[in-house]
Amino acid sequence: MNNYKDAIEILRKIKSLGYDAYIVGGAVRDKLLGIASFDIDITTSMPIEKIKESFEIDNNGSDYLSVIIIYNNSKYETTVFRRDIEYYNNRHPLVEYTDSYYTDSYRRDFTINALAYDENMNLIDYHNGLADLNNKIIRTIGNPLVRFEEDSLRILRGLQLSSKLGFDIEESTIKAMYDKRELLSKLSFDRIFSYFYRIINEENSKGIDYIHQYNLFEYIPIFKNWLKVSFKGLTKEELIYSYYINYSVMPVKYTKEERICNGL
Repeated sequence: MNNYKDAIEILRKIKSLGYDAYIVGGAVRDKLLGIASFDIDITTSMPIEKIKESFEIDNNGSDYLSVIIIYNNSKYETTVFRRDIEYYNNRHPLVEYTDSYYTDSYRRDFTINALAYDENMNLIDYHNGLADLNNKIIRTIGNPLVRFEEDSLRILRGLQLSSKLGFDIEESTIKAMYDKRELLSKLSFDRIFSYFYRIINEENSKGIDYIHQYNLFEYIPIFKNWLKVSFKGLTKEELIYSYYINYSVMPVKYTKEERICNGL
């Protein structure tokens, strides 16, 4: 299991080589909340090739902007600072390198996920994420309509976070989820099912409550129907079987033609 001691050692080694590096994202959020976190992600200004020269690497997970560092038999997903130039298909960004975490932080989804620690465990907070964390609020970074238009999967991430943490979704953020809910129909069945399964199995029901209140699954009817026959604790196989028992049909994946139409 990843731990902060080893992650800090990685940051300090990167710093000693002349680059910036931070622990970032859910691990920081969860530590501040006193929640156990099994994955610790790192972001850095060190180029991928330099990382590969300086650390043991799991080559199976690497690309030109991310790599897996192996340290004391644990794996740390490590990304290079980047900024999004544009998005296509409401999902996939075209990115380029940048030289600061400040710039990189603007591509992240929610304020509470943009918190970071440096090598001395100083908290970096460019978007008032700590205030939202203390107030139990989920809020996008920047204009929520734009953020969901860029990447519609952020809608499901926000709902899953709401259920996981028991947090309220900020008013303009939930309104934008409603306004952009049709974009969920462009996501693949597998993507939606992955988050759907997590949402219904989190400790809290807030995400599900928001789905019902704002009819957020209006354009993904399979999953809207599924909510009526789903409950916590089912395996994925049992969940699929419960759909079949209640509707006498299997919840099928989108057809090849539908995937092409939606640019999947």
